[in-house]
Amino acid sequence: MPAGKSAMPSLRLPPGPAAPPDRGGGRAPVCRLEPLAGGGGDIFLQPGRRPMRGVPERPARGRKPAAAFGALLFLSVAAAGPAAAQQATDCPDPPDNPATGNRVLCEIEFNDTGNIAIDLDDFDIETDGEDHHGVAGIHTVAAGNIDIDVTGGEIKTKKASSRGIHGDRNGPGTVEIDATDVDIDTEGWNSHGVYGRHQDTGDLTIDVEGGSIETSGSTAPASNSALEGNAYGIYGWRISGSTGSLTIEVEHDPTKSTTEFIKTTGIYSHAIRGHNQGAGKVVIEATGVNIETSGKYSNAISGVAHKGDVDIDVNGGSILTKNKVSRGVYVDQRTDKPAAGGTDIDVYGGASITTEGDSSPA
Repeated sequence: MPAGKSAMPSLRLPPGPAAPPDRGGGRAPVCRLEPLAGGGGDIFLQPGRRPMRGVPERPARGRKPAAAFGALLFLSVAAAGPAAAQQATDCPDPPDNPATGNRVLCEIEFNDTGNIAIDLDDFDIETDGEDHHGVAGIHTVAAGNIDIDVTGGEIKTKKASSRGIHGDRNGPGTVEIDATDVDIDTEGWNSHGVYGRHQDTGDLTIDVEGGSIETSGSTAPASNSALEGNAYGIYGWRISGSTGSLTIEVEHDPTKSTTEFIKTTGIYSHAIRGHNQGAGKVVIEATGVNIETSGKYSNAISGVAHKGDVDIDVNGGSILTKNKVSRGVYVDQRTDKPAAGGTDIDVYGGASITTEGDSSPA
């Protein structure tokens, strides 16, 4: 975890009963490992509860047996009564050698409080269904935070609206997504590589270091075969009018890869985009990043703010856009909105920006 980031306690999930006991008037949190298709019984796991402070370091987590036809790790966390403290829960390790179709989903249900912590190391994920994100943390309405940390491994999604890593917060709290040395490849329309969305008060932070991200947007949804593209490499979006900052930090070590760090080929497929519709700033920092976009209307880096500053730093690396109306670094300050902020763009450290299409300034 990067320096300066607050640590969220994560808990080991030992096997528990199929019907966990009630704790203080509410349902106990349950994590269910269930097959996406075919047979195989549900495996229930019951996480413990701890207060948010004074939590020891995470113990080693054991492996769980694989389900027959690929599995979805589904974490449903409910409050244990009005006096219950927020808890952090950690998805169990996915099964060894998972079949195609496995994905990881941790979700806190409607109006239930608590925090989600997902921690995956060197795990390969491949999905072949619409709306099947590789790794997803979803928290609706009530207060709580989302912390997704993925290190190593590969994530591949093949159908529409299937992001590689997906964090979605619809209530007060923070969203933090860390991806380190992860190779992500998405093929579907509206299938961003790393996607964070926040719809209420709180900060949204995305930190990507090493690895690679490629999107094509080539597979349309079954409902509309004409749709294509709209597959960003990294996309952070605060869509409410409340307060919170949006920060995207991307760093690449060029000695680890000979290919583009972020490459998008579809129409309307920006490589890095931060959009804050609330009262807060947008900060994008790209260090040593190699970016290539080849679709129309696909900026390399873009920051959009309605009520705050936009600060973009590009330190080293290379940017190449190949099609029309595809800028190298682009800022949109929505001056039609109240209290619009300022703009600061710094390009240094030998960074190169090349744009080949019409109406595509650097």
